[in-house]
Order: sequence, then C-alpha cells, then structure tokens
Amino acid sequence: MNQKKKTIINRKNLLVALFYMVTAAILFLAFFLTGKDENFVGPIWKILFIFLAPLILRLFVYIFLGPWYSVAMAIKDARLSRERKNYTPRVSLLLPAWNEEVGIIPTIQSALESDYRNLEIIVINDGSTDNTDSLVRQFIARNVKRIRESGKSIVYEYKTNGGKAKALNRGITLSSGDIIITIDADCILEPSAISNFVKRFRDPKVMCVAGNIMVGNTNTLLGIVQFFEYLFSFYLKKVDSLLNTIYIVGGAAAAYRRSVFEQFGYFSADTITEDIDLSIRIQDAGMKIEFAADAVVYTEGATDLGGLLKQRLRWKRGRIDTFWKYRYLFFSTKKRHNKLFTCVVLPFSVYSELELFLEVYIVGLFIMHLILSHNFSGFLIGLAILAFLFYLILSSPCNRKHFGPNVKYIFVGWMLFYIAIFVEYNALVKSIVGFMKKDEIRWQCWKRKGVFGE
Repeated sequence: MNQKKKTIINRKNLLVALFYMVTAAILFLAFFLTGKDENFVGPIWKILFIFLAPLILRLFVYIFLGPWYSVAMAIKDARLSRERKNYTPRVSLLLPAWNEEVGIIPTIQSALESDYRNLEIIVINDGSTDNTDSLVRQFIARNVKRIRESGKSIVYEYKTNGGKAKALNRGITLSSGDIIITIDADCILEPSAISNFVKRFRDPKVMCVAGNIMVGNTNTLLGIVQFFEYLFSFYLKKVDSLLNTIYIVGGAAAAYRRSVFEQFGYFSADTITEDIDLSIRIQDAGMKIEFAADAVVYTEGATDLGGLLKQRLRWKRGRIDTFWKYRYLFFSTKKRHNKLFTCVVLPFSVYSELELFLEVYIVGLFIMHLILSHNFSGFLIGLAILAFLFYLILSSPCNRKHFGPNVKYIFVGWMLFYIAIFVEYNALVKSIVGFMKKDEIRWQCWKRKGVFGE
C-alpha cells in the first residue's frame, strides 16, 4: 500500500473516531442530564412526530418485509427451476461509453469473465475524445482467441456524440439478444451477475429486472457515504420488488426483455434520466419489474464532492421531470395500474421530497427540543433503529462479505446520512429552481480513478 492510500485511510479512520466521540458525548448527556419540564416544548415534539410519522411507518414496514424477499425468491426459484430448467436465452450486454478510458477495459474484462456463455457484448462509443476508442480496438485485437474461447462475442461501434440514450438505442439496433442488459462503462460485473439476471426472466410475467449496484471505491469517507446510500436504497428495492412498485431501474445494472422495446419504443432522448423514464413507462403499462439482489454490479462513486453534487442534481432533476411527464399516474385507479404504486408509493415519494425540503427546519426543531427539554429519547430511539437497520442490511445474504470492514459504522451511520442529506437537499433546491426556469442539466463529469479506486 502506497503512502497516499495510507494517508487517505488514516484520515478516514480519524473521522470515524470523531463520529464516535460525538455520539458518545450525546449519549453521555442523555444519561446524565436531568430532564426539564416539557410543558413549553411539548408542541415541538408533537409537530416533529406528526410530520415524521409517515416516514417512520414506512421504515418499519420495509424493515419488516425486507427479510421476506429472500424467502419469496427462494420459493419462486425452486418452482421455476423445475418448470424452465434449461433457460439460456441469448443476452446482449450494452456498454455505452463516453470518455471512459479509465474504466472501459476492466468493464469489458468483467463481462468476458461472466459465467454466462450465450452472451454478446456491444460497446457503443458515443463520440469519446479521449483514448477510449484506441483502447477498445487494441483490446479486441489482442484478445480474439480469448473472446472466441469464451463462447461470447464483442461488437464495437464508434458514433458521433448524441447522448447516452441514443448510444443505448444504437446498441439495441445492433443487438440480437432476447434479453438486453445495460451497464455503465465504469462498472464491474460479478461473474454470476448476468446468470442471476437471466434467472429472474424465467418468470414470463417479468419484463424488467433491476440489478444490485454497489459502490466499489470506498477508500474515502465520501465513498463510504455513497456505499451505504446504495446499500440502503437497494435493500428497500427488495420490498418494492415484492410489491411490484419499483419505478427506478438504474441504467448501471438493468435488464429488459426485447419485447419491452418492441412494444414501447426505445430509450427517450428528451430526458436526462432515460432509465427512470423507461421504468415509469413499464409501470404505466402494468408490467412486472423485479429486483435481483444477487445480480451484483460494482460502480465507481463520485470521487469528489463537486462531482457528487452534479450527479445528484441530474438524478433529482430527472426524477422531477419524469414525475411531471407522467403526473397522470398519481392516484390513478385504472385497471392496469398497481394501486399500491399509484396511490401510495408515488405520492409518498413526493412527500419524502417535501420532508427533505424542510429538513433544515426539522433538524433545527429537533436540536431545540433536545436543548430545551434535556429529553434525548427521540435521539436514542432513532440511533437504535438506524443501528439495527445497518446491521440488518450488512448481514443480509448478498452483503455479508461487506460486514467485517464496515461493522464499525453501525453506531455512527446516522452522521454519514447527514452528509447524504446535505447532498440531496442541495440537489432538490437546485432542481426545483431549474424546473421552474426550465434550465437544462448537463451530464456530470469527474476525475475517474477506477471502480475500486486504483
């Protein structure tokens, strides 16, 4: 390990120690401060409780239902293994690339190392101005024998820059697979990821599958924040999968039946989040979307705060634009629509954004309550719930290998989430302003270092 990496790790460990000191100080105050008369602060607590009650209820529902995902999938897989034993359809893996010289070759290599053989890899270079083109061409030329022996094939095309959606659409026209998988050109596939994607399609009702995206570059505090963000987000997708209420299938790990594109058209080029747009279209049609927790794809999280802020701004703005475009879905009672999705999940998503928008005031009220009342019960309950949730997620089957290195964050994870909340709050405010002004959002760009931070 070089000196630079040691310095980064030491700095991260120092921050973790600081987080523990802050948490310990609050716990000390909670146990040793004498409570005050709460008559004058009671209304503050009631306001907080009433406003946060829906979010707390949702959290408990997801905590309760999450573990049932593994049970339901095991039962379903056992049945489908008997009914469709030799299901090995042709799979087309699309890799859109724009200036991805740092990560494109490891991404292609991980695809070649997949244990699924009936696979074609399609790389669409969307007008890169860096060394991406020569790297891909040289890799293919040097590995002709290896590609042939793997039973797979690689198709490569360079096109003029037109955006990710158009690159993906070109990939679809070049593809021949019955199942089309998209991943970003800065991702690494686990060897079994594609096989596990395909398993979900043994159910003929499943039209789209969301993969399990994990952040690979966790050698910095910012990387750890994103790592846990993704872990929590995709743990919640387990419950959404059970309820068929998934409406965001990230393009970094997504799989579709070809018939989805034949029936509803390709990715929309008039939106900055083409993956969310297509996910909503599939839900609009009343089709089934599942989550494959064992289809693991590692991605490179933003390496600096500026890059992270730009990324989340694009995601948030894209989500707002998509909600507005498909606003007729909210509270829809049409027969084809999942009522849990239209009447609960979508409205609650907007409510969550409202809570985020008021987060500064909520935190302020909470701190005021602690100071004035010396009543730390709310903090202690929240800390216990979050610690349990951290443990539950890290100890789940697909995440157990990450438990050891990250167990130290269980009791200070609440501070990591305040960093994430700051990023999301910034994105929300700028997205609302941009939406009102109809400003355009450009694709984010940061200095790439590789999925695992090499």
